[in-house]
Amino acid sequence: MISSLFEIDPVAFQFGFVSVRWYSLGYLVTILVILIHLKKYTDLSWSQLENSASITVISCIICSRMFYVLFYNLSAYLHHPSEILQIWCGGLSFHGGLTGVVIGVYLSQKIHKQSVISVLDHISCVVPFGIFLVRITNLINGELMGRPSEFGIVFPDGIRRHPSQIYEAVFEGLVILIVLNILRYKYKLDKQPGVLSMIFIGMYAVARITCELFRMPDPQIGFIMKYFSMGQILSVIMLILSVKAFLYIRTKYNAKSV
Repeated sequence: MISSLFEIDPVAFQFGFVSVRWYSLGYLVTILVILIHLKKYTDLSWSQLENSASITVISCIICSRMFYVLFYNLSAYLHHPSEILQIWCGGLSFHGGLTGVVIGVYLSQKIHKQSVISVLDHISCVVPFGIFLVRITNLINGELMGRPSEFGIVFPDGIRRHPSQIYEAVFEGLVILIVLNILRYKYKLDKQPGVLSMIFIGMYAVARITCELFRMPDPQIGFIMKYFSMGQILSVIMLILSVKAFLYIRTKYNAKSV
């Protein structure tokens, strides 16, 4: 049993007045790994990848912030609309970020005349590694805390809680990473465009719904209908859409195979 939260400085290193946090490094490493993976498995040049990354990152940030504003704290931002642009104060939604990635990849690959679905499949096979990194940095930051528990970590508020960030790092990150790459390399599911992307989305949704049973709901919202967090509700919607899309893709693929 872990008895206390390890004292890890959220700032990885500092250059003068500029501080680089582990949280930011998690995202930067994720982007770099995705770009290297796409360079290896697609015909995109480094110039095209840089252009695609710029479009996708901007789209991801915008959509992530929009989802957070709309679904997590709308009333507060309606009273203080100028704070919507203050993303450095926190407030990003994974579900919005995922939507932004899809939009960004669509826009960038239409420009470069590449298969949007193929690129999304490639990204799906490596992005769980990034989710793992970011969830670990959430733990370092002492944020997204778990629910009180006899087993777990003593957080900065002095309460022993479930290390829900570790649960999410493992099940939203490592487990999905391993499963998707087994399906890709052993069972060749990358030959069926869109399947790996939908499996990623569906698995993430299930993992998120489950892990949030051990995580505190967002304080400004609390539980919805007494039992559910906003993250769970958005994940249920995501799961339904992914299952429908998966069944459609499989039906279409089987029809072509006949």
